[in-house]
Amino acid sequence: MRVQVAASIALMLAAISGAVAAPPDNMKLPGGNEPNDGPLLNPATLYRESVDALYAKRWADARKSLGYLLEVTPEDAHTNYLAGIADSGLGDWKAARKHYEAAVRYDRKLIQAQQELAVTYARLGMFDKTQARLNELQRLSAACAGTCPDAAKLQTAIATVKKAIG
Repeated sequence: MRVQVAASIALMLAAISGAVAAPPDNMKLPGGNEPNDGPLLNPATLYRESVDALYAKRWADARKSLGYLLEVTPEDAHTNYLAGIADSGLGDWKAARKHYEAAVRYDRKLIQAQQELAVTYARLGMFDKTQARLNELQRLSAACAGTCPDAAKLQTAIATVKKAIG
């Protein structure tokens, strides 16, 4: 099981390298605005730190940086997806589920989030919800008919979810 989790996280990290855009540099974040309040937080820096922490498997550091970003952009699908990865790395499946659910709610076509939500549901024993996610992935795949840019990702996601179901 630990090997499966590590492999799943490795696949997620590979998927984020090109799939997620950094937030703009001018995004307002929590942090000091007065001279004695501490340093201002730069969203691009926080994002890069988060991704670097995920690659280094420093899950708690990633979760902290992503938490700051989510305070200002709670409806950003990619940031929620990355927060789910951090939570998964920490073994906090309930928190991961919430982030993956948010990611899917804000971007239904974020295939990696759909996949990880389904796998997380399976880990939590929520097999009816796992099946619903699998059905959604299969629906997206059928609509794509193997011709869209995400066709391979969809097939991989479907196979991964089927394996999680057992």
